[in-house]
Amino acid sequence: MPLSITNTDLQYEDQDLGFGSLSRVVLARHNHNGTYYAIKIMSKNQVISNKAVDLVMQEKEILGRLEHPNVVSIISTFQTDIELYYVLEYCNGGELLYHIEVQKGLDPLTTKWVTAELVNAVTYLHLQGVAHRDLKPQNVVFIHTEHGPHLKLIDFATAAVSTEQPRPLGKIVRTADDELEDLDDAADERMRSRWHAREAQGKRFIGTCQYCSPEMIIDCTATYSSDLWALGTVVYHMVAGTGAFDDEDSFAVLKRILSWKFTYPEGFDAGARTLCDALIVLCPTARLGVGPTGCAGDQLKAHPYFTGVDWDALPTQQLDVHLSEWEPAATQKL
Repeated sequence: MPLSITNTDLQYEDQDLGFGSLSRVVLARHNHNGTYYAIKIMSKNQVISNKAVDLVMQEKEILGRLEHPNVVSIISTFQTDIELYYVLEYCNGGELLYHIEVQKGLDPLTTKWVTAELVNAVTYLHLQGVAHRDLKPQNVVFIHTEHGPHLKLIDFATAAVSTEQPRPLGKIVRTADDELEDLDDAADERMRSRWHAREAQGKRFIGTCQYCSPEMIIDCTATYSSDLWALGTVVYHMVAGTGAFDDEDSFAVLKRILSWKFTYPEGFDAGARTLCDALIVLCPTARLGVGPTGCAGDQLKAHPYFTGVDWDALPTQQLDVHLSEWEPAATQKL
């Protein structure tokens, strides 16, 4: 973070870029160099009351050590008496979710290039010992560069430095039946009470239910393998235009995930399907990209779906990506 920026250096635009459970992100322009930044603002009281101090500090530490063309950059941080501020790179191309919903699914070539850049970002994180733990279309944004649009992975609020290895399937199966029984009873309060009990043991539910892995639902465990499950569900969403486990009832979503209950719609791209089949796998140790001793990103990049991808040239390549017109207000309207 080479720049030192404070509130007096910024002119805030009347434009919200997004909201999180503990934050809001607004657009601001630097008074001296004219550069636009995304400013993440967090209330200190809210962070403390939600027992999220460690997560907030961890996000700052993780972003400060990451440097990759497909990962958002943190420029500076500062604070006032009541708020924390993260000055982040502004990505002016909108969220992946926006483009999926406007186009009702992306075309096969766009999906392939977006997936390749996502793989680039995720494998980099894993080699750095970082699990994102909330990979979803809302946390993938685009930036227009001299080489055309490229993506950035954002929102490391629940990311973690993790050396924990994925557990084999057997340890999940032994507890899955109990979880499914709770879900069959539609026991909202019972499920929440179980999660509260896990929090008391130092565990907490992390992520977004439509993209979360079975191991997160069962015992609030998320490793880099959980990112690979989420990657598969994001690819599915790009192709189909809807999520693999979508349901209006959140607990029905969880039940679908634990039951591995999803189908491919007619016309689903065959190459993307083989990749999804290798990632949306119940057993955490059986997902493509999980090696015997850790992350196996090379295996993931070698999948036939990525034939023709020049991984070294990818960040500066002019990609054949078709995106919709976007302005900051568009996401909120949608």
